[in-house]
Amino acid sequence: MHQGCGKDADAASRSKTEGNKLFQAGQYAEAAKKYTEALRSQETATAQGRVEAATVYSNRSICVLREGAQVATSVTHGAKPDDHRRSFAERAAADADAALRLDPASQKVSDPTTNTRAWKLYI
Repeated sequence: MHQGCGKDADAASRSKTEGNKLFQAGQYAEAAKKYTEALRSQETATAQGRVEAATVYSNRSICVLREGAQVATSVTHGAKPDDHRRSFAERAAADADAALRLDPASQKVSDPTTNTRAWKLYI
């Protein structure tokens, strides 16, 4: 546990690792939940903590995009698929923005192939 901040880096790391495994298995909604758990435990008082949190926000952003694509292709209850994609894209963009606020130099988030602001145009 990080001294005095009430956060647990080990718990954050475990949740992130579990999220990564779920992502690899294509279980994007479950992976996003694990990344949310990791963010609750991740300290951001140090530079390393901010980089770790930025990575988790970026990972969750990609999960949300992938989950949105899955949901949009299976919509059968009258809503327009574009409405679903837009909703997921907005959530993903918010996570990408949070990642950039924590780590403005992040290669992962600023890369146009992974930046959700850019992906938003394609889904």
